[in-house]
Amino acid sequence: MMKVKLCKHIVNRLLGNNEKVIAYAPIRFLYKKHAEMFRGMGDLRFCIEQVAKKPDKVIILKDAKGKKYAVKADKRLNEAYTTDIILRKKKNGKYIIFHANKKAKKPKKEQQ
Repeated sequence: MMKVKLCKHIVNRLLGNNEKVIAYAPIRFLYKKHAEMFRGMGDLRFCIEQVAKKPDKVIILKDAKGKKYAVKADKRLNEAYTTDIILRKKKNGKYIIFHANKKAKKPKKEQQ
């Protein structure tokens, strides 16, 4: 289990304040879900750390009733890749990253 310190922007969206919050990332579980997206577990760790440190965008995810259930943060790593994480609070009070993704940027279609 990897510990990740979350930036103030993510914490503000999660809690509405600027407390220091640590999230936990089950690296092996996340890697098994999307092994084809990452070069290895080190690449997955790097992506999670980059998003948690300084995301480009943070979005609150809501369920059908409008209740907040998770926060999604994403970041452009470079011209070729973007990465995102989704985290939520578990019943035991810990924050867990339950989704991590790394996508290649789609090339723009040329206008004719």
